[in-house]
Amino acid sequence: MIVFTLALFYGLCGPYGSQDRPQVELELLWEAGSVDGGSGTDWMQLWDAILKDGFVFALDIRLPAFRRFRLDGSFDGEIGRLGQGPGEFVSPTMVAANPQSVEVFERSPSRRTTFGLDGEVIETVAVIVPEGHVALSWARLLQHGWTVASTVGELVEGHTDFQTSILAWRDPREVDTLAQYLGWTLSGIVNENPLPIPIPPSAGPTGDAAILGDSIIALLDGDAGTLQLLRSTPEGIRTIRRWDLPTKATQLTESDRENMLEISHDRWPGVVLSEIAYPEKRSGWVKIEVESQEALWLKRGAPFVSAKSGVKEEWVRWNIESGISTQLTLPAGVTALGFAPGFLIAKRLGEWDVEYLQLYRLVVS
Repeated sequence: MIVFTLALFYGLCGPYGSQDRPQVELELLWEAGSVDGGSGTDWMQLWDAILKDGFVFALDIRLPAFRRFRLDGSFDGEIGRLGQGPGEFVSPTMVAANPQSVEVFERSPSRRTTFGLDGEVIETVAVIVPEGHVALSWARLLQHGWTVASTVGELVEGHTDFQTSILAWRDPREVDTLAQYLGWTLSGIVNENPLPIPIPPSAGPTGDAAILGDSIIALLDGDAGTLQLLRSTPEGIRTIRRWDLPTKATQLTESDRENMLEISHDRWPGVVLSEIAYPEKRSGWVKIEVESQEALWLKRGAPFVSAKSGVKEEWVRWNIESGISTQLTLPAGVTALGFAPGFLIAKRLGEWDVEYLQLYRLVVS
């Protein structure tokens, strides 16, 4: 239950209204990827990454292990293997940093496994999927016995949109819904059968959530243009701050739709896409990443981010305490996976759709 609210508001002179906002420039330190290279360079679908105690931990959701790299780019081994025992994976979806460990969540079976930084298994804990939901994409245990989780996108009845719910509970029989977001899809026809195809997150979803430390939840509503911080307490989940952001959802133009259709045909050849399933708008903000307890990164919405479209990811770093923000634009074809103080972990899509893990240094100008 949400029991308390303290609101803060910023106008045009606030963190997002400044015309002389400093820019963040990128310095590429290294990248790892190839079609037939050495160990640690063959990626299937890079999904998540963190930087912890001088190591980059990268998760590929189609591999039964996650990989560790040193800051100089040298490969330092894999952690985990295929299976359902302790330290084994079938469908990992998230990697997160704890003070003295690394945590991996997998969708099926629904559980989280904690590893020491040396790769040793500390514990594997099953996470119950609350009734009425199909699966979870991540779950974190917070202070005072609270579990906060995000559901895997579930089809909304009568629509082609996927709905993601952010849930919180101490007892899985009594679940609070903190937020719900939509992730749009295109409808397609394959062999006369309807097939919903998710549009990448740059065209949706309508919001996101992230965890700071062991007690703070950040909720981003890209349609309404709001950001909230909530805290887990013995009495419930309390809202402690709320900000109005200057950018909200905007209407998609006809050129946006044409661009999405062209790239969708290129990505899914042979699929006949229906124009009626295009979203009418795009969110102002679509993703949130945690750099530290003091700073968050917010990703702006865009019609369709890809190397071919030329549309680039745009991020804003926001200091929670000072309200100072900085702008970051990534090169075309580069997707942010995670942030750490002074660093960005990303992936680049190269020729033949080969993925490359990248580490950048962030330089404020």
